[in-house]
Amino acid sequence: MFVAEVGSKADMERILAGTPWMVGRHAVVLKPYDERLSADEIIFDRMEIWVRILKLPLGWMNQQRGTRSMSLIGHVVKMDVDGDGKASGAFLRARVAIELDKPLRRGVLLRMSKMEEPKWFEAHYERLPYYCFSCGLMCHSKIDCPHPAPRNEFGKLPYDVPLRDQRNVGEEYSPSRELQLSPLVAAPQRTGHPTIIVVLVLTDRL
Repeated sequence: MFVAEVGSKADMERILAGTPWMVGRHAVVLKPYDERLSADEIIFDRMEIWVRILKLPLGWMNQQRGTRSMSLIGHVVKMDVDGDGKASGAFLRARVAIELDKPLRRGVLLRMSKMEEPKWFEAHYERLPYYCFSCGLMCHSKIDCPHPAPRNEFGKLPYDVPLRDQRNVGEEYSPSRELQLSPLVAAPQRTGHPTIIVVLVLTDRL
């Protein structure tokens, strides 16, 4: 765990809004600094990330229904919609706080009407850090998975599926998207500068 001091409130808000940050593609989880808490009381249980649900019907490409579908993945922080609450394009997009102790959602089951069976819609994640192909968690790799899953008939593990949005792969792995810890690490001081708590989630390379 590190305590990082930034130059201004605007910088702190930009850093928190820019998650997920990565060091070598490993997730860096951030929380605002609270001097009332001890280290044992600080819980890094969520990470905000942009999520896309693909090929939704047009009637679901809006604030109301979109929030319902995205809430199946995590806590909805912000929907990417216009001033009328409508989304356009090939996918619905939202910023979602996902729980780190739960597997990544590979998609969502939605019932379009009471008369229809639920339909499956794939989910993709922008700038997704390393995660376990066996159980879908980001806190370890498939090599160290405490609950290894069997492979299917094609030799694939359950989470060996395209969860990363391929149109953002170049941006995702750019060094400019990695949080540079070295110049940020500092002991908590009463300097008046905004401060954040940083923890690095390490996994073996997949």
